[in-house]
Amino acid sequence: MENELVNRPSKTLEKILLSIIKWGVYLSLLTPLIVVDGFLYSFVVPKTIYFRVIVEIIFTTYLFLILSFPKYRPRVNALSVSIFIFVLISIIASVLGVDFQRSFWSVYERETGLFTLFHLYAFFIVLSNVFKEKKDWEKLLFTSIAIGIVCSLSVVSAGPVARGGGTMGNTSFFASYLLFDIFFAIALLMENKFSGLGIFAITSLLIFIPVSLSVSARGATISFYVGLILLFIGLLFFSGEKKLKRIAIVVPLILILMMGILIFSFPAIQDFIISNLVEMKARILVWEMAWKGFLDKPVLGWGLENFNIVFDKYFNPKLFLKEYGGEVWFDKTHNIVLDTLINSGIVGLISYLSVFCVSIFLLLKKCLGNGERIGVNLTIISLLIAYFVQNLLVFDMISSYVVLFLTLSFVNFLIQKDDFENNNYFVVPRFLKKLCYVLIFISTGACFYFGNIQPANSAINTAGMVTANNAEEAAEFYEKSLKSFKYNNEINKQFSSILNRETLNLKEDKEVLQKALNLAEKEVLKNIQDNDIGFRSRLALARIYVSNYRITLNSYYLDLAEDVLKEAMKLSPENQQVYWLLSDVEYKQGNFDSSVSLLKKAIDLEPAYNNSHWYLISLYVMEERYEEALSVIKEGEKTGFNWRENLQGFESVISIHESLKDYKTVSSLCRELLVFYPDNANLWLKLAISLFDSGDKEGAKEAAQKAIEINPTLNEQASDILDILLQ
Repeated sequence: MENELVNRPSKTLEKILLSIIKWGVYLSLLTPLIVVDGFLYSFVVPKTIYFRVIVEIIFTTYLFLILSFPKYRPRVNALSVSIFIFVLISIIASVLGVDFQRSFWSVYERETGLFTLFHLYAFFIVLSNVFKEKKDWEKLLFTSIAIGIVCSLSVVSAGPVARGGGTMGNTSFFASYLLFDIFFAIALLMENKFSGLGIFAITSLLIFIPVSLSVSARGATISFYVGLILLFIGLLFFSGEKKLKRIAIVVPLILILMMGILIFSFPAIQDFIISNLVEMKARILVWEMAWKGFLDKPVLGWGLENFNIVFDKYFNPKLFLKEYGGEVWFDKTHNIVLDTLINSGIVGLISYLSVFCVSIFLLLKKCLGNGERIGVNLTIISLLIAYFVQNLLVFDMISSYVVLFLTLSFVNFLIQKDDFENNNYFVVPRFLKKLCYVLIFISTGACFYFGNIQPANSAINTAGMVTANNAEEAAEFYEKSLKSFKYNNEINKQFSSILNRETLNLKEDKEVLQKALNLAEKEVLKNIQDNDIGFRSRLALARIYVSNYRITLNSYYLDLAEDVLKEAMKLSPENQQVYWLLSDVEYKQGNFDSSVSLLKKAIDLEPAYNNSHWYLISLYVMEERYEEALSVIKEGEKTGFNWRENLQGFESVISIHESLKDYKTVSSLCRELLVFYPDNANLWLKLAISLFDSGDKEGAKEAAQKAIEINPTLNEQASDILDILLQ
């Protein structure tokens, strides 16, 4: 009777703790739906903070559970060991990497550093050791699929959150997430056929597949078909019939042969492949840069989230060109193999691949063993391979990470031995249990405050800073955001951009701007001294110095900017941005020849990029050296400089010829331009003036009359000129 009274509260406690954990896990699956306005990167930061808070609650509860109920303590198997090794190597690589703070916390835009990885690992531990029954997993998969349906509807709806990718904010991230729910639905269908769950699975697939194929995510589309083909082949092979097994062996060969015939026989398919490769030109360049970075640190890489350092070091100037997309900041390689090689080297890649290899091997072993759940096992195998194929073109965010670790936990359930039982659990003494409770509460509180509350406040204040109406208001938000210790690098870059813009306009009170610039300078310098080795931080600091010079006209700031930019040049020697800004600094210091030399270097880095040519042309024009400006144009044309690409370019070249009094060329260029802009009255007026100056008074008169016909108000705006032209 006494034992019965003692055990009764224990069972009640067990039920309470399990209920908290299970409901917490269900709530964690809502992560993809979380979007909160008022945050910087409102599709990323709120999701990640939400997930981490939920995991902290369920993991804390789980620790209480295992202290009192040993049967829920983690069980060791090949999969759990492989995941542990992957996490451990990620930690070691980050500690030995180039920027541990960034590796640990990541940045607002990604939130995929070690701190989030720890939460995902804790999520895996809880799921693997609490959800042990088939009905538990059916509920989890059902919940995930239901949430996937809501996400899909957000993509096709016209609601306030509906944009590319719905609640994910990006079609690739949405498609990555949905891939899991598609295969979860197939797994439910395999296990439940045409029961209630089976019908639900069929209904969800009828929603998922059209939506997934319509969002224009190449990686997800290819991987979806790869997964389906693999599943089909697997079902044939494990069907138990010899004929079907032979077909399963032959099918891959037939598919490869058919693909080869189709590609070589139909030019349209060839054009489609080529067009997709052309669209990937930027990524291919980035992959080349990543490979060079891997060769620098092949064993343990650069540490998590540090590809930005590699990107700066091996920056390719072609990225500025339109055909490469014009995107000049990459913090991910968009390829899981290269991302992992950069993050943790060849050791990290082996550990990452081992997680998939172990999972697939153990699931195949189950298929070959008792023959149970073959359809489900093969579906998850196909999912893991499809996911890996997809990640050769994209990268993970929190939503896809959640369902990935959910999948790995499901694998742990599928491979578990039914007869597993371990009664040799260590019984925790009461005093030690109380000590553990205290430590757990303190640790959870610290994680909650420093890892979630502070970042949330910082993200809100940074968003306020970015959207502020003036520099003074932005500075107030900036000071508030600095109270969070982890994201200062990114905040500083955002704030320096705002101040650079404000000092160009000079609409603000100079004293307010000066105070804000001094604050920004102090914080950026502090971060650089604290081991921020990034190119962008130095570029931001240089812009702060240049902005300070605009206000004070104190050349001391130009000297500081020059020193910082020379440091930046060492970090990213082929990035044109540093040459443009340093040229501006040299010009302000009176070093015209040095300024010209730097812009010529920027042109040499990528002659086909127009902006570098225009900066040099503008420099010569400011000094009224029009012949040299014209020489830049003529030389640039030989290497791909296209000044004819827009009206502004034409007008700039026309202005140079006007300054040289080359009126015939001005007339010719005006006529060329009027083919595209026949209703531009100012162009007709410019043509009239150039014709008059070159002696063609009749032509000038006709052109002037055309200008007035298009815009009669010119009679008032340019009456003196028109009186002469119309004589």
